[in-house]
Amino acid sequence: MTVLHSRILTIFVIGIFVISSPLMIISEELDVEYSNSEVSGRVTVDYLVESISFGNASYPMENWTQPDKSVATFLIRGIQVDIDVTIFQNAGSLGQFSNAYVLVEAYHPIGYLEWSETYTEVMTRGMRNTTTVKWTPEAAHSELNNGVLSGGYTVRVTISNDNIDTDTDTSNNVMEVEVPIAIWRDQLDDTNELASYFSMRAYQYSKNSADGPEAQAKGSWQLEEDTGIVGRDSYRHSTPGNNYPGNAYDRLVWGFPTTDSGCSSQPLGVRASNELGWYTDDNSYFYPWCNAKLDGNQFVSLDISTQVWGDIGLGDRVGLELWKAGGGTPQTLVHEFEGVSNSPSQWTQVYWKVSDEEMNKLEWHVGFIFESDSSSATQGYHVDDFVIFAIENVSRFTLDVDCKDMISGQYPDLGFSVIPDDPNPPGMECLIHNNGYKDAQVSVKSENNNDTWFDPRIDHSLSQTYGSQVFVIIPPDETATFWINQSIIPAAEVTDPSDITVLNITVFGSFTEEEHYFTSIPISVGYHDNARIWSGASNPAFSLNPGGTSTVEVEVTNTGNKNGKFALTGAFPNDRPQWLPWLAISYQDQFGIEIPTVNGFQSIELTKGESMDLILELTAPSETFPGSFDIELQVNGIEGTSTQATFPLGVEIRTQYDLQMSTETQTISTPADGVQELIPVTLTNFGNTLEVFDMQLLGDAWLLGAYLSSTQTQPLSAYGTESSGVNLVLPMTEGIPPGDYTLILTANSVNDQNYNAELYFTITVEDTRKVEVESRDLREQSYRGGQQTESITFQINNTGNIEDQYMVELDIPLGMDAYVEPIRMDGDKTPLIEPGASFNVTVSFTFDTLAEGDFNLGVIAKSSANENVQSTGNAKFIVGNLGWIKLLLSSEDLEMNLNTEEAGKIYVLTVNDDGEYDLILQVFNKHYTEQEIRIDFDDTIS
Repeated sequence: MTVLHSRILTIFVIGIFVISSPLMIISEELDVEYSNSEVSGRVTVDYLVESISFGNASYPMENWTQPDKSVATFLIRGIQVDIDVTIFQNAGSLGQFSNAYVLVEAYHPIGYLEWSETYTEVMTRGMRNTTTVKWTPEAAHSELNNGVLSGGYTVRVTISNDNIDTDTDTSNNVMEVEVPIAIWRDQLDDTNELASYFSMRAYQYSKNSADGPEAQAKGSWQLEEDTGIVGRDSYRHSTPGNNYPGNAYDRLVWGFPTTDSGCSSQPLGVRASNELGWYTDDNSYFYPWCNAKLDGNQFVSLDISTQVWGDIGLGDRVGLELWKAGGGTPQTLVHEFEGVSNSPSQWTQVYWKVSDEEMNKLEWHVGFIFESDSSSATQGYHVDDFVIFAIENVSRFTLDVDCKDMISGQYPDLGFSVIPDDPNPPGMECLIHNNGYKDAQVSVKSENNNDTWFDPRIDHSLSQTYGSQVFVIIPPDETATFWINQSIIPAAEVTDPSDITVLNITVFGSFTEEEHYFTSIPISVGYHDNARIWSGASNPAFSLNPGGTSTVEVEVTNTGNKNGKFALTGAFPNDRPQWLPWLAISYQDQFGIEIPTVNGFQSIELTKGESMDLILELTAPSETFPGSFDIELQVNGIEGTSTQATFPLGVEIRTQYDLQMSTETQTISTPADGVQELIPVTLTNFGNTLEVFDMQLLGDAWLLGAYLSSTQTQPLSAYGTESSGVNLVLPMTEGIPPGDYTLILTANSVNDQNYNAELYFTITVEDTRKVEVESRDLREQSYRGGQQTESITFQINNTGNIEDQYMVELDIPLGMDAYVEPIRMDGDKTPLIEPGASFNVTVSFTFDTLAEGDFNLGVIAKSSANENVQSTGNAKFIVGNLGWIKLLLSSEDLEMNLNTEEAGKIYVLTVNDDGEYDLILQVFNKHYTEQEIRIDFDDTIS
């Protein structure tokens, strides 16, 4: 019997009425009818289960030697077994008989009850009775892990007695044993193929694929008597005293003979086939043969074991084999014998755990394989004891169900206490685990017994489906989560002690309808004058600017189960402290009349189940930051027991942009004289959020060459708490035409390019007279006093923004004579020169005969309209013998004096005596600029 939940029937009393707590129904539970004892009166007993044993002479328990040399026992699937149960009565008076009711059960490891049987023992003190019951295991459940046998069914024996009797010790009334169940065991003593369900048969196959997959002959595998480690005989693949044959490809095949040349029978649930054709020879085998098949879909795990000794030649192999049944591409799996003993007195246990990936959900024949080549050979291997252990992939399943209150995380032993239209209705979270090996098709159903209530709703983790009953598939060894919610209707009546509403949850198989879990939870409703507030407004319900007002319609319903008075209010998030409910929220009736205030709160009175339509007016503070949030509408009962009802409404505060730019002046008049002008501008953010603004200077900025000292403000706090400054820079470049120019300072929000602010400026460029006279540096040229008259030109530039005529005067230094040539001159004036244009004035000059040194000639140009507008250009001269190069020549070997040499002259040095002379030549550049100097040497001997 599988216990799916730890809860049992619990009875409790509330007041004067009785309700049932969660009731656990155990799947496959056996109802035992107790008969009245023939002995009247109370009897003191001590029944105990003394022993449980299995098997008989025909089908004894199979023994398995564990690696630690202990012996475990197991049974074979599908073979009926005797179970001997020994009961002992060890208390009471001798001769005073009583009834012992014995229940024998077999549980699959998944947890379901597969089989049970009951019987009654009538016993007195000192009696010991052994009763035999018969059980046939339906499925294999056994596993080898490194040779250790585990798994199996649980066989349980339970004793109970008449209620009038007293069992002095109930701890010995139950005994359990675990029994592994194997697919098959063959001791390989197959002298009679018809004596057992299965046996082994030897066949020879061809390595040449052209011969086909059919058996070709009997093969080399053969029994050898009195050589077995288990039973009497064993198999070998050579004749006694000889080596095995070469070029062999032989199998020892697990199967069974058939008397009708058909393989439709399924002994012990094992299917078979002979799709390779029937082999007949010279009466080696009397009956046709069916190859048994193992279905890869049928097993969770598969272990094959045998015992081996012997050796084999290099290049040959012997092992356990699975080869694919049916047609198609041949596939074979071989577990070769390696590292085994070669002594007949020391057999080696061989284990083969076949993986799911290897079986690949295909059908396989099973047996032993022997392959050899034509090289060296030995006597080969001896094999004995062929066992197939498996965990069978049964379709039945059990479920572990754990249900808890979603809020407390505990099972609600006392049920749920609720109010009408409860905002936190009863909710259960149930975790359902599939203990089976296959998908479990499960139905979860929830219902209540109150016709006026809505059905519960079930949601789950496996898909998006929901309802009061859901059908799901839970994968093996996985857990699914289910959420069961029971809403409470408005104005739900107070619980009647004689008619309590219960929430039932049932878990059962979708197709088997086998119940795996049931619980019933009481729900009690008390007196409450609570209400519900609701609105069908869109989200957000309000979209406001700071200081703005808007309205939506709301509905307030008395969802309690008595008349009540209710206060209307609301709450705002903690990060909106400037929103004060008594200033921002106002409730009005459907005609726009404000709901009266009682004790500081607007309030209304509603009868049970009554609804009222209201208008909610919301006013935003004049200073509030943008963003979205929820206002929580609240309704509270003024009298009696009440639970606050709330409803959220979305509020969106729009971003308000308001940048103010200010300056001391927006009008300026200035000449285009190259003197820079600055206009400071202050920017203040009066919007409702921190902002950064990009700035541009538009209009005639390109004509004036105007620009901004920066193109972006620093982050500016909202509501005028922070300002930023920028300078409008006016270079007032020379030559800008006079007139009025417009500049536009624009500021765009970085967050919203659609918003911009503008500030206009008018710049008046005045008529500007300005002149510039070219200066000349002629010191690189040589001038001598008394030479003929020379001329140079000076460029006079009109750098103002209107045409002008300039008077030209000379500032002549002493020792120099100069005058202005009248070429294109208007007397001492230039012709009119346009703005940005120039005129070349020619000046002729000479120097006095004795003039020498630096001379500076000034050329002065004065505006004929305003003599204060003038410019002076200068010409610099150097006059006289210059001597810019000095040459020094010296020698320690010759007497000479060359300290008075002049540039451009030739000096001759005469040497009369033969020999080598060292001359030191020094050249000095006495000019203020770099010069290239050439020195020639003539070493001609004369």
